[in-house]
Amino acid sequence: MYLFTKTTVWKDHLLIKEEINFNILEILNREEISLARQIRNLYGQNIEEEMLK
Repeated sequence: MYLFTKTTVWKDHLLIKEEINFNILEILNREEISLARQIRNLYGQNIEEEMLK
């Protein structure tokens, strides 16, 4: 979601953006609507272990 504000002060922009997002979440919660969350699992392997094989 893109948010545009009239302010050119970054700190103010972030505060306004945060307030809007919290208001949206409050409305969704009140309406019992849940959001899908992107879940990413990364599994790594030790490169040294591979080299020793």
